[in-house]
Amino acid sequence: MLPIRDVAELRRGVRVVKEQLSDEGAYPVYQNSMTPLGYFEKGNCLPDTTFVIAAGAAGEVGYSRTAFWAADDCYYFECTDLILSRFLYHLLQKKNALIASKVRKASIPRLPRIALENMMIAIPSVEEQQRIVSILDRFDIIPTPPGQATSKRTRAQAESAERKPPTALSSPPIGRTETTRSLPTLWTLQRPFSPSIQF
Repeated sequence: MLPIRDVAELRRGVRVVKEQLSDEGAYPVYQNSMTPLGYFEKGNCLPDTTFVIAAGAAGEVGYSRTAFWAADDCYYFECTDLILSRFLYHLLQKKNALIASKVRKASIPRLPRIALENMMIAIPSVEEQQRIVSILDRFDIIPTPPGQATSKRTRAQAESAERKPPTALSSPPIGRTETTRSLPTLWTLQRPFSPSIQF
């Protein structure tokens, strides 16, 4: 088990003001929610970046396949060679209840960065991470609109109200897209998950 700070550097975004933003563009700006505040002329985060909202919707975990601008209420991770960004995203999604418990409840909820930096996680080999990600992504494949990051909440909002989540994920129909998943049951889909690796 290692603290996240040993495998990924947590950075805080840079403030921009509404007057600097436009209603459309190539670089969405994430501030205090998963809904872009607007669009900026440049990005400060590369594609394949995992991020966490620090204030407002504090604790929401997101992932973007495209470059974006992280504002000052958005933390983002620069991963070392020891961990895949997409694997880190799934890890943090699994720990969303723990992350939520670290949010300071106030007029504006806030998540201390140290709560993320000190969070203990198990790190399998990169090859094993790739295998795990390939399994989890089968249940996380709602198309992401341009400029919209992936998050559990935004995926749920994208689904129609009448769609019901599965009761179990041990034998899902091939090609089925769902927003709700139970990670501990996913390991029955492939060869057994190594018992030495725990989310």
